[in-house]
Amino acid sequence: MMLTEEDVKRISSLGYRNFYYEKDGFLYLRNVNGKCVFLDENGLCKIYEHRPEGCRFYPFLYDPDRDEIILDEDCPYRDEFTLENEENLKKLVLRILKERERRIKEDKQ
Repeated sequence: MMLTEEDVKRISSLGYRNFYYEKDGFLYLRNVNGKCVFLDENGLCKIYEHRPEGCRFYPFLYDPDRDEIILDEDCPYRDEFTLENEENLKKLVLRILKERERRIKEDKQ
């Protein structure tokens, strides 16, 4: 799951550390054994009220390799969802892309 800088700040303020990593300028939520680091033993989100913005759109994800919004093939319930607010997801993707671009520029300086 891609994260915004605001997601990282919000979750960090709860005391969590090492829950994300950076790859190719994108910030990603860590997985443990193929599942989100914040899922408990019952599969429930431990930070639901503070979850990343992208999680609110799950199982819809942005695929940077294809530059499009896709359904997560790992979600067993993916066929039960419809994208109700595509415009808000597009805005989130644009923000993530702008943040990535800025991070890449900063790293080159």
